[in-house]
Amino acid sequence: MINLIYTSFPYGNAEAFAEYEIPYINKAEKDNYRIFSFCRKDENKRNVSIEGEVHIVRPNAFEYLRGLLHVLTPHGIKELGCVKKRVCRDSLSRCLWRIAYYRAYAYALNRKYKKLGGDKNGDVFVSYWLTECAYAALYVKQKHKNVKAVSRGHGFDLYEERCYLPFRAELLSGLDRVYLVNNAEREYLLKRYTVPEDKLSVSHLGIDLPPEYKTTSDRGSFTILSCSSVIQLKRLDLLVDALAQIKDFKFKWIHIGGGPLFEAVKEAAGKKLCEPTQEFVFPGQLTLEEVHRLYRENDISLFVNCSDTEGVPVSVMEAMSYGIPVAARDVGGNSEIVNDKNGILIKKDCTPSDLAEAIRKIYNCSEEEYTKLRRTARQTVEEDFSAEIQYTGFFKELKNII
Repeated sequence: MINLIYTSFPYGNAEAFAEYEIPYINKAEKDNYRIFSFCRKDENKRNVSIEGEVHIVRPNAFEYLRGLLHVLTPHGIKELGCVKKRVCRDSLSRCLWRIAYYRAYAYALNRKYKKLGGDKNGDVFVSYWLTECAYAALYVKQKHKNVKAVSRGHGFDLYEERCYLPFRAELLSGLDRVYLVNNAEREYLLKRYTVPEDKLSVSHLGIDLPPEYKTTSDRGSFTILSCSSVIQLKRLDLLVDALAQIKDFKFKWIHIGGGPLFEAVKEAAGKKLCEPTQEFVFPGQLTLEEVHRLYRENDISLFVNCSDTEGVPVSVMEAMSYGIPVAARDVGGNSEIVNDKNGILIKKDCTPSDLAEAIRKIYNCSEEEYTKLRRTARQTVEEDFSAEIQYTGFFKELKNII
């Protein structure tokens, strides 16, 4: 049986991209699979057709206590050596707490699994993230001899420069397979750890293709779209400063997403985008269905991604599936989807002026060139990032691991 582990799905609004893969496991496994959701708070369950079982996993007080006390065991003390050598800015207390809750979720998942029968031949646990979800899967594997454990890796859950990630070496040596969303992540892990090359595979995410898309856009009413969490990593400040420099044509900027910097970015946009030709709209956090409705009901001319780092963004795939060119910084796996045939790949250390110039270039290209960009954007997703191709292959490969 395939056991999928998510941090919140199918509850709340996070992990929207998981909605794309569920129809394919429904088709492959019918009701012979489980979802374990590590959701930390009570949220509404999404209106998604899930034929398998859904179980919420939350540590109890005793498991959190065990997690804290684990720091004092030989295994925990060994991990403290990694804390001492950390290259991120996380405080010691944050690192210790992360060790504790990794262990707490491991205990909780194992408790839940044993309650469901446990140790069944042919069970594979699949974590969506290389975090506490993957560590819990590995712990269950260690406790049950017939279990396999694999994990995906996306970005923040890989790079130790961003935050302290406990038990890295143990995870990478103990998991049966790790699937990365781009080649850059695979190369990072191979250089940083002693990992057999055949354990690390690249498996792109995928999306469902809308049946129709536009091959033209009214650039007399140039609409720019961005979609991301409103956090520092996504560099919306860079986009605001770039748009502030564009005063030679009229545009409308729409940003989808919410987060801790939402009000700050909105305030900055209000101060800097004050010309009659500069319009912006922040609809906030939207469901996946609402995002697609926005694409259908609006004439979007360009999608912009200016993050400091990325996997291969599903938001970029979604835009391109509607035939929308993309301007994106050359970070993470962006180069695996964006190129000069479907948009513009901007240098990693770009300035607001560089980003503004890229936007102008799309605006100023001829109708023939622009139409070609739109057609190629759609074709890129059809060939390399369709959910049917990616997830049918992924679940077939999981069956081989079992």
